[in-house]
Amino acid sequence: MSDALIRVAVLSDIHAAIPGDKGLVDSYASTAPSADSIYRDAILSLEKFIESSGVRADYLVCCGDMANKANPTAMNYIWKKYNEIAKQLGAVPVTTVGNHDIDSRYTESDFDARGVLRRLHPSYPLLDPTKTHEYWSRNFVVLNYARARFIVLNSCAYHGVNPDPKAPEYAHGRISVSTLDDLKTTINHESGHCIVNALICHHHPHKHQDVDDDDYSSMQGGEKLIDLLAESTLGTWMVIHGHRHHPRLVYAAGAGRAPIIFGAGSLSAKLNGALAARARNQFYIVEFDGSKSDSLDIAGQVRAWDYALGSGWVPAKKNSGLPSRSGFGYRLQVRPDALRVANAVRNLDGIAKWENLLHAVPELAFTLPADLQSLERELIQNHNIAMISDEFGEPIHFASRA
Repeated sequence: MSDALIRVAVLSDIHAAIPGDKGLVDSYASTAPSADSIYRDAILSLEKFIESSGVRADYLVCCGDMANKANPTAMNYIWKKYNEIAKQLGAVPVTTVGNHDIDSRYTESDFDARGVLRRLHPSYPLLDPTKTHEYWSRNFVVLNYARARFIVLNSCAYHGVNPDPKAPEYAHGRISVSTLDDLKTTINHESGHCIVNALICHHHPHKHQDVDDDDYSSMQGGEKLIDLLAESTLGTWMVIHGHRHHPRLVYAAGAGRAPIIFGAGSLSAKLNGALAARARNQFYIVEFDGSKSDSLDIAGQVRAWDYALGSGWVPAKKNSGLPSRSGFGYRLQVRPDALRVANAVRNLDGIAKWENLLHAVPELAFTLPADLQSLERELIQNHNIAMISDEFGEPIHFASRA
């Protein structure tokens, strides 16, 4: 791998279940897959995909909910599988806990909501026992590597503390004022440039209402967390979370260094209702491109694959949640950037292939999918130029309609 490129594989919300489990969430990941289920089990299919594609990563992030309802058999199975997948990718595992990993209703662990997790081997959620102890005691830990810095946050820290059915803590995430203060002090003592600054958590730091207008499960204190990261002198952060099962890639509200929010879709939970019409089970590789640090504070692309029952992992489609390739890092200026594109298309005799257009406007490679849609509308309305994309959501060419 290039020294300027860091690849972070991301999976979330596996919800591994035992056969016949009638829990809250059905899953395509079973603790007892049959020999003929290589393309009918998302985990076995992922192992096959990694083997056949040769895809590799520097880090493997899991945003929690490995098992369904803290089932100990499922947790032991999927924790082992997750670490095997990390080795297969050549990646360092970076993991946080999800609400389904915590026995917040005390069904298995005799009033110790973390009892199942503490008995896992190797240590959970981090392989280093010292870092694991710090994670549980402080509700977060900072992991420093040569070119990457991760904050691993426990947004489920108080699950099991308040079992009041009228106001259950397990219904949402939380970062407390004391944890925020501790985190701010810790970040202020950090130094040195990293290509990757990423905070890993389970719950979304602000409301995620793309599918459900009544979203009450976000992280309480999340807005203050976003402000804290935006004020960091270390550079722009990316927050990688799970929980909602609906993929999205957006900028948080705020000033220029407000973090990028990457909501990972579910790897293998069966999706239902309105969500099933707007998302697919997905696996990701986030590529952070350090060669762009002279012009963009953070830049890169997200590659996404869909799980297709019976076929395995295939490039994501345009309407899968995230398309097969998305950019991040460049905040599009719709009108001036549309004019740049329009001029480039006219200079290329009225039609420009995507790869040729990137020579004229290279920032487009690091533009969010929603921003590309805004660009597409501006080009049609004010420049009579159409952007043509393929079934995977990737632009093919831009053509003048005059």
